[in-house]
Amino acid sequence: MREARALLSERIPTLRFTRNMQTQPIGHAGPSYLNCLCRGTTSLSLPDLLVMLKDVERQCGDTPEHRSCGHVLMDIDLLSYDGIRHHADDWERPYIINLLKSLPLESPIGEDERAPRPASGESHPTRHINDL
Repeated sequence: MREARALLSERIPTLRFTRNMQTQPIGHAGPSYLNCLCRGTTSLSLPDLLVMLKDVERQCGDTPEHRSCGHVLMDIDLLSYDGIRHHADDWERPYIINLLKSLPLESPIGEDERAPRPASGESHPTRHINDL
């Protein structure tokens, strides 16, 4: 989890994370999971953000081969992007509801002075990422 947080924060400096929470797997037996949520803003498009999240999963050791054997080493789900909810069932999970209560509502640095700016003449609106 520490590595994933660091990699995500390098790419999206506005991210603010909740505490970690250990949960039991849902729908199958196996080791417990360590979960957290984060919130931030980015100028990445939704497709680019999803590619970046998959890249972080891979950098943390998750591979299709592991998953085919039932081993999920890192799973990063985007629950909300630009006000649109994804993974509808996850929003009802008790640990998500619990962690949402402790999630900072806004990035302490506002629209993030550290975020990369578009090149001159380009326009990329900042998108809100909620609850990764």
